[in-house]
Amino acid sequence: MLDAVIVGGGPAGLNAALLLGRARRTVLLCDSGQPRNAGVHAMHGFLSRDGMDPAALRQAGRDQLRAYPTVQVRATQVRAVTRDADQFTVTLGDGTTEQARRLLLATGVVDELPPIPAWRSCGDAACSTAPTATAGRSATSPWRCWPATPATSSSRCS
Repeated sequence: MLDAVIVGGGPAGLNAALLLGRARRTVLLCDSGQPRNAGVHAMHGFLSRDGMDPAALRQAGRDQLRAYPTVQVRATQVRAVTRDADQFTVTLGDGTTEQARRLLLATGVVDELPPIPAWRSCGDAACSTAPTATAGRSATSPWRCWPATPATSSSRCS
């Protein structure tokens, strides 16, 4: 039985696996390989990594985990989880199961965009769900797309 299964291979999941590996805990990190920022080539606001490619950060985290033999990383989704009195049973994407004393969810966020037609027509460079990620661009150029407000009831792009 594992000490922990971590669901999510982004920065939070990688960091949790690193800390548990340093404590010599047996860990399975499950990474679906579908990060929220898959289309982004530079992340911002992450101390000491401003401007770094998010994929490079994830790879650096995986590289660092290799030093801890009690940590396994698998490219898989978690399909189901059940809990008994003293353990979790995790069903993986291939149908296999793993048992763990603890379950850590580090799955991140999924964007649910509002039904504003102009939102998608402006393109990712103009409309953003993460203004801090685009702060470098917006500091030198104004936002081009403004969502609808109760006063205007329509969105506009310029």
